[in-house]
Amino acid sequence: NEKAQGCCNTIKVSTPEGKDPYLQLGSDDKIYTYDTIFNSTTSTKDVYNSILSSSIPDKLLKGYNLTVLAYGQTGSGKTYTMGTNWKDL
Repeated sequence: NEKAQGCCNTIKVSTPEGKDPYLQLGSDDKIYTYDTIFNSTTSTKDVYNSILSSSIPDKLLKGYNLTVLAYGQTGSGKTYTMGTNWKDL
């Protein structure tokens, strides 16, 4: 476990009121803005429900290009959260 080894989070997430949320990696001065950022304590269910309750599915079906970025530690559930069972569609 990384926490037990003394590792710390190197991603700074800010959600200023009235502005898009952004993140900053390490001590890098670059800031990356996104429509939505979920923190490390957000459950898979909450991510899924947030995406389905948004306009993303409708926009996808209307032909918009969409990108979902999952960033995190190996084995943290990124692929599981993004979905792996296409036969149910």
